[in-house]
Amino acid sequence: MENKPKNLDYDTNEIDSLAIEALKSRHAFEVLFTNFKPYLSSQAAKWSGSSSSVRDDMMSAAMQAFHETIKSYDPSKGHFYSLLKNIVHKRLIDSYRNLTTNKVETVPLELETEDGVSSYAIAKASIKAHEEGTQHNDLVSEIEEFKQELAQWGITMDILSENSPKQARTRAIYKEIAMQAAADSEILRIVKTMHYFPVKKVKSLTKSPQKTIERARIYIIAHLIIHTGDYEYLKGYIN
Repeated sequence: MENKPKNLDYDTNEIDSLAIEALKSRHAFEVLFTNFKPYLSSQAAKWSGSSSSVRDDMMSAAMQAFHETIKSYDPSKGHFYSLLKNIVHKRLIDSYRNLTTNKVETVPLELETEDGVSSYAIAKASIKAHEEGTQHNDLVSEIEEFKQELAQWGITMDILSENSPKQARTRAIYKEIAMQAAADSEILRIVKTMHYFPVKKVKSLTKSPQKTIERARIYIIAHLIIHTGDYEYLKGYIN
């Protein structure tokens, strides 16, 4: 898991120190903001698409989140960037929801569009959870935890998206293989404890061609991570 955006010129401890000083030092605030502005812009851009008006609103929400993070930052509870990520993500979700009231639909892990799976698409699912009165903050936390578990396999959300089938028929095949694998205790044990994807065992269990299983590997791993983890909300989106 990264401790800071790659473009920052300061290490994690220096960032934390700047965040503490930023409450009383304009110089520290400006240095911190200058370094994090590209990150804030990139996060706002993920939600705005090609709309300049939405982009402005989302950037405003990201900047407000930056100010909020500085005011609420407590170094005894963790690093500044970790807190910033969570607050920015929550405020962008809130802002997007307010801008698209009555226009947003639930987006499951298996998208019915050609977009595949992306961190943006899964995150949008939390908007629906919020509208239904559930704890969308819990879903946001689940998504972050899911991304960290994927990273342990060398998988990013973009890689997952690229390896998720776009056609309904292929998606159904992959999902069936994943569900059969998830029901096998030995396969789950190997994946969870040995951190290894047993292609031959999955092939023997599902009677599927090895090439199909290898192509579906990343997609199946994502399902198994959710199935074996404490993902109350994400499980609902893949079932």
